Amino acid sequence: MNTLVFWAIGILSAILLIYGACLVTHRLYFSPLAHFPGSKLVAATAWYETLVDITSNNFHEILLDMHRQYGPIIRCSPWEISISDTEYYTKLYVPAGIRHTNSAVQRFGFGLEDTIATTSDHDLHQLRRRPLEKYLSRQSITQAEAVIREKTRLLDGRLGGMRGTGSFVRLDQAYSAYLGDITVELTVGESSQMLEEADFAPEWHNIIRSILLVNPVIRNFPFLGRLLKLVPMGLMRRAYPRIAAFKMWDVLGRDKVDAITSELAEEVVPQKASFFHSLLRSDLPAFEKQAGRLSAEAVGVFGGGTINPSSALTFITFHVFNDAQIHRRLQESLTEVMACYPQRSPTWVDLEQVPYLAACVKEGLRMNCQFRRSARIAPHTELYYRDWAIPKNTSVAMAIYNMHYDPHVFPDPFTFRPERWLGDIDPRMHRSFVPWGKGSRDCPGKNLASAELYICIGTLFRPGGPYSLQVALKDCDETDFALLRESEFGVFPYGSRGLSVIFD
Repeated sequence: MNTLVFWAIGILSAILLIYGACLVTHRLYFSPLAHFPGSKLVAATAWYETLVDITSNNFHEILLDMHRQYGPIIRCSPWEISISDTEYYTKLYVPAGIRHTNSAVQRFGFGLEDTIATTSDHDLHQLRRRPLEKYLSRQSITQAEAVIREKTRLLDGRLGGMRGTGSFVRLDQAYSAYLGDITVELTVGESSQMLEEADFAPEWHNIIRSILLVNPVIRNFPFLGRLLKLVPMGLMRRAYPRIAAFKMWDVLGRDKVDAITSELAEEVVPQKASFFHSLLRSDLPAFEKQAGRLSAEAVGVFGGGTINPSSALTFITFHVFNDAQIHRRLQESLTEVMACYPQRSPTWVDLEQVPYLAACVKEGLRMNCQFRRSARIAPHTELYYRDWAIPKNTSVAMAIYNMHYDPHVFPDPFTFRPERWLGDIDPRMHRSFVPWGKGSRDCPGKNLASAELYICIGTLFRPGGPYSLQVALKDCDETDFALLRESEFGVFPYGSRGLSVIFD
């Protein structure tokens, strides 16, 4: 019996070894991508990227080194091409009417595989995106500004009440509560009232932070996310509280969608209109309104509406506080537009017209960008880059980081310098500034996030506002806000102490 087991293991090992050798040989020498330059290791296997992603989280830097060694177009995986050329960005990321563009399969692993953000097929993505795009259009957000201004006044009042008290506040937690309140109200029509809780409901911030920090593991092993859904909440909280946050968010999304579905079934008139009320009343096919898919969509919207703008607000606030000259100039620039506050609150459009405020927002969005590359697939046509013909149905990726940190376009790119956006600027800066992405899959929440940034920063940094020149940073420095290089989101380092200030 032992001999049979030994032989079975030996034969199985030999088969796997032969299969692996044949697979690597095909990828290196017979694949349609075999002639593209790049490292043989990444061309042979995606497991190298997985290893780097989990251990050191710096595969983006490895890609940059490869581009420096092999040129602007390289093979970065067995099935993907990476291009580093700012002039090609708008040729790859195009509107829906120009080219049928699929997305590479997104491996989030948090049960979000059936959401707008992760839908690969072009037509299905457009079908799912259309209602959200309409709800988050610039015109719609202008009409929804009342919600943003209401939450901003609440945040302003709480922080303003701390002036001169010596109170210690975690502003990153406050921003998560602020944006969570706005997102939940616009999405499901409820007021989550996190801004009114003690310490700004730190559990919401901690849930988001926990999910982001385990994302590299779940992204590379998505089956773990599905398995975790089967584990009872109590057991998960005891065994691994950080992972439990993922399940809590999933339950939240499902509960909110179920409540709205019941309201509509009973023909209850909602107190406030919301995206999901509108979505469930829309003419979308019935299979698109299934509870499981919509609950995943709710989780995605809650996350997207909180994570990125919260990171940007935190990043901008730190850099303004960290430079007294920038702080003073921003306050002075807001004198006129905020002169009648709080009797009259300036609109998003009003605040966009303040040059130095706009410069601070743009500089924050430039630096606080997505680092991880985003792949697109042209299923029906070849793509061309210089003398290279890229076979149809090939994943082709670029990174916003390469656009925003190009030293030829943005000199001294690692320095927060709003002045670069004032006066006669290099036209290439506008071309290379793509914080929301481009094309048919750009960020659908860009108008909402932009309105939140302008209204929040403009209100809090106004003369006489809570962010006076006497507010001091506490126990934090630039290392706490150096973004992780391999993330879909603006994620601060694992050991970040957060944005802490004292209201002297």
